[in-house]
Amino acid sequence: MPQFPIEFLTPSSQKIIKREFYSLTKEHQQLTSREDSAKEVKNQEMTHFERTKVVQQRINQLKESLKLPVVKVVEQNEQILPGNGARIKINGESFFIVLDGVCVCKRSLPPGHLTVSANSPLGELLMRKKVSQTGSYIVGSIKKNFCIDEIILPSKAQWLLEYENPTVG
Repeated sequence: MPQFPIEFLTPSSQKIIKREFYSLTKEHQQLTSREDSAKEVKNQEMTHFERTKVVQQRINQLKESLKLPVVKVVEQNEQILPGNGARIKINGESFFIVLDGVCVCKRSLPPGHLTVSANSPLGELLMRKKVSQTGSYIVGSIKKNFCIDEIILPSKAQWLLEYENPTVG
């Protein structure tokens, strides 16, 4: 059975991080090239300077993430491993999740859908679990119970990592 480092990327998450990195690098170049002319211009949420700073911080985070090892995703559905999707119930509410390395989904997902980092408390509990297995974890002071209803092949679960909500900026 494969062992996984504490922090890692799946090939899908690496692809998504690279895409965001290149997009933000291009945006950062555009922002810094017109910095002088835009000093007085404010958009609705933040000044040009603030946006440049936020973009640079995110670029730095992505650079660090891209240094992480990329693990091989195994096309199987016997147990939850990185890249697998799963239908789980948490306190009776159904969710579709994808277990990933470093959680890359920083955007809105459809209701009832989650990306779970393998090194998060829930991710650690889900790792290597099989259908019908249960567990519990605590968030704040609230105990949450889960049950695994179905494990989904990575090739069929990858869409959630690449989900783009056109209404999110």
